[in-house]
Amino acid sequence: MTVRRRPAAIALLAWIAFLPVAPAAVRGQADPAPSVAPEPTATPLPVVAVPEITARIEETDALLRRIERIVPTPPVVTAVEERLPEFTRAVEDRKDDPERLLAQGAPPRVIEYLNATWQGIRDELAGWGKDLTKRAVELESALQELSAQSDLWGASRAEAAASQAPSELLKRIDATVESIRQLRDKLGAERKQTLILQSKVAAEIGPADKILADLGAARLARVGRTLERDSPPIWNAGRLPSVGAMVGEIRDLVRYKFGEAGAWLSENRGRVLAATLVLLGTALLLGAAGRRWEAIREGGESGSAGDGGAAGDVANEETSARVLRTPWAAAIVLVLVAIRLRAGSGQIPDLLDQGSMLLLLPTAARLLLSLSPPGVGPLIAGFIGFLLVDLVRGSLLAVPEVERLWLIAELLFASACLGAFAFGRSGRMDRWRAALGVPRVRELAMLALAASVAALIAAVAGWMELARLLGSAVLSTVALGVVFRLVARILDAMVGVLLRVPPIGTMKAVAHHRALVESRLRYAIDWLAIAAWAFAVLRSLAVGHIVLETVKDVLATRIGTENLSVGLGDLIAFGLTIWLATIVSRFLRFVLEEEVYPHWDLARGLPFAISTVLHYAILGTGFVLALGALGLDLNRFTVLAGAFGLGIGFGLQNIVNNFVSGLILLFERPIQVGDEVQLGELAGEVRYIGVRSSTVRTPRGADVIVPNGSLISERVTNWTRPDRLRRIDVVVSTRYGADPEKVLGLLREVARTHPAVLADPPPVALLTRFAENTVWFELRAWTNRLEQVAVVTSELHLRVYRGLEGAGYLPG
Repeated sequence: MTVRRRPAAIALLAWIAFLPVAPAAVRGQADPAPSVAPEPTATPLPVVAVPEITARIEETDALLRRIERIVPTPPVVTAVEERLPEFTRAVEDRKDDPERLLAQGAPPRVIEYLNATWQGIRDELAGWGKDLTKRAVELESALQELSAQSDLWGASRAEAAASQAPSELLKRIDATVESIRQLRDKLGAERKQTLILQSKVAAEIGPADKILADLGAARLARVGRTLERDSPPIWNAGRLPSVGAMVGEIRDLVRYKFGEAGAWLSENRGRVLAATLVLLGTALLLGAAGRRWEAIREGGESGSAGDGGAAGDVANEETSARVLRTPWAAAIVLVLVAIRLRAGSGQIPDLLDQGSMLLLLPTAARLLLSLSPPGVGPLIAGFIGFLLVDLVRGSLLAVPEVERLWLIAELLFASACLGAFAFGRSGRMDRWRAALGVPRVRELAMLALAASVAALIAAVAGWMELARLLGSAVLSTVALGVVFRLVARILDAMVGVLLRVPPIGTMKAVAHHRALVESRLRYAIDWLAIAAWAFAVLRSLAVGHIVLETVKDVLATRIGTENLSVGLGDLIAFGLTIWLATIVSRFLRFVLEEEVYPHWDLARGLPFAISTVLHYAILGTGFVLALGALGLDLNRFTVLAGAFGLGIGFGLQNIVNNFVSGLILLFERPIQVGDEVQLGELAGEVRYIGVRSSTVRTPRGADVIVPNGSLISERVTNWTRPDRLRRIDVVVSTRYGADPEKVLGLLREVARTHPAVLADPPPVALLTRFAENTVWFELRAWTNRLEQVAVVTSELHLRVYRGLEGAGYLPG
C-alpha cells in the first residue's frame, strides 16, 4: 500500500513535539524576570524592651556618671598646657645655639652638653606626647561608648512610642538622650583641645630631632677629624685678631655660658637644693665618724695595735684618721664626684662644670696635703695650679688663635715638669716620687711626657684636635686618678668606722674576722674606684659614647655555626652569673656560721647539712639563671636535660648512687663531720661530707676519699654517736696462785684513779677465763676523750702492768 507524504502534517507534528522544550518566547509567552540578588538589609539597631527600660536607664546613668569623671582635664595635660608656651619660647631661643657653636668649632665638652640638653628637651616632649596620646585614646573610647548609647536609646524611644508606652517613660528616655548629647559635646570639645595640643607638641619634636642629628654628626665628624690637620702650622699662622675683636668674642662666649648656667639653675632648683642638703648631711656624718674614730683609737679598740697588727694596718688607720679630721673637704669631694658621675655626659652647663672644678681642686689639694708626707706641698700646689690655669683655656675657645698659643704654652710647661720628674736625680725628686706611693711612677711619668710632647708637636704643626685630645688625656688621667684615689681613701675611712661601731661592729662575723672583712671591702672599693676613674676619663675626653658603642658591638658578636651560635656578651653574662652565685653562696654560709647557728640550739651536724644544701641550691639556681642569660630556651633545655639524664643514667650509675647517698648522709645524718668511724680496715675521723664522696682522716694523718655509696651500703661503725663515749678494754693474764679478788680490785683502782676514765658508767673488772698456765682478766672502762683514746689505752695498760708487777702476779 502506497503512503502519500503530506508535508504540512509532518511540520505540524514537529511543532507540537517542540513546544514543551522551546523557549517561552517561541511558544508565544513572555520571558520571566531575571533573578536579581537581594539587596543587603541594614542590621536592625538593638532596642530595649519596654519592661526593661527603667532598669536600663539606671545602668546608663551610672555609665554617664563614670564617663563624666574623665571630662575634667587631668593634671598632666594641664601641666602641658601651662608649660608648653614657655617651653616653646625657650626652645626657640636656644634653637640657633647649636648651629652657631658648631660653626665656631665648639669643643667636645660643649657638644656633649648641647647633645644632653636637646636630648632632655626631646625626651620631655616625647613624654608629653605620650600623656596626650593616652588622654586622646581615653576620650575616643568614651565617645564611642556614648555613640552606642545614643543609638540604643534613639531606637528604643521609637519602639516605645510605637508600643504606646506611658508618656512618663518616654520623658525619661528623652532626658537620658539629652544627657548623652550634652556629655558627648563636652567630650568632643575636650578631645579637640587635646588633639590640638598633641599636634603642637609633635611640631616641636621635629626640630629637636634635627638638632640631635646634627650634633650626632658633629660628634662623629670630630672623631674622624682627629688625625686631620685643621689649622696651619704655627709658623704660617696669620696675625692675631685685634684686641677689640677678641674681647667681643670672649664676651659673647661668656655671656652665653652665664645664660645657659642661669637657665639650668632656674630649671633645677630642686636638684641644687637636694645636693646642698646631701653635702650638709655628708659633712655632719663624716664629722661624727671622725669623732668616733678618735675615741676608738684612744680606747685602743682599733684592732691593729692591740692585736699586734701589721704596719700596713696601722698606716691605714692613720690615713683614715687624717681624712676624717677634715669632714667638710671630704664631703665636698664625695658629693661633687657623685654628682659628676651621676649626671650624664654634658648634662651640666660648661660654666657650672668649671665652677665645680674650681671648688673641687683646692679641696682635693687640702686633703692631699693632709695625707702626704712633709715636703711634697710644692708638688701638689703646682699640679693643682696647673689644672686651674687649664680651666681658663676653656674661655678662650672663641678665639682659636689665642687658645692655640695658650695650649702650646701649657704643653711646654707640662713637658718640662714631667721631664724633670721622670729623669731628675736630685734628692727632692726622689722624695716626691717616693711620696706618691704609686708603683712604677717613673715609667708612668715617662709615658705622660711622651703624650705631652706628642700633643705639643701636634699643636705646633696644626693638628689641633689631636693636640687637645692628647693634652686632655694626660691632664684628665692624672687629675681624675688623684681625685678617685682620695674618694677611695674617704670610703675606706668610713668603712673602718662602720666596722667598729654598733650594730655592724658587734656582729660576730665582723668581730671575729674584722681584718679579713676590712681588707676585702678595701679591695672592692679600690676596684670600684678604678672602674669609675676609667669611666670618668673616657667621658671627659668625649669618647665614652664611642667606646660604649664599640663594646656593645663586640658583645653582640656571635660565635658558632649558623645553626648554633652564642653571643660573646651572653658568654660573659653566663660566667658572671656563675661567679655571683658562688660569691652569694659563700657569703650566706659565712653569715649563717657566724651569726645564726651560734644562736640556735641545733643538733650536731645539722648546721653543716643546712649549709651544704644551701650551697648546692644556690649554685643550681645560679646555673639555671646563667643558662637563661646565655639565651637558651629553658623549656627546650629541660627536655634535653631529661633525655640527656636518662642516657647518662646508665653509664654513670656509680656517680648517681654516690650523689643520692650524699644527700641521704646530709639529711639523715647517720654520720657527721667529726665522727670517729670504722669502715672495714679503715678507721679515722670524718673531716668532710660532700655530695659525691667524703673524707676520712686516719690516725696516721692520711686523708682517705670514701665514696658516699660505701658509707650507706656497707657496714660502718660510728664510735662517736650518740654520746661520744668510747669503751676501752684492757686484757691481762696472771699466774695461778694470784688472788683473783686482789687482781680485780687492782684493775678497778687503776681505772678509778685515771683522770680520763669516767665514773659513770663505772669501770668493770672481770675474770674471763682459765688457760693452761694463766688466768685471764679484763678491765672495761669508759672515756669521752675520743681524740685521746689511744693515749688513754696505753696509760691504762702501763698502770695495770706496774700494779701486777709490784704484786708479783705476772706470769712466769
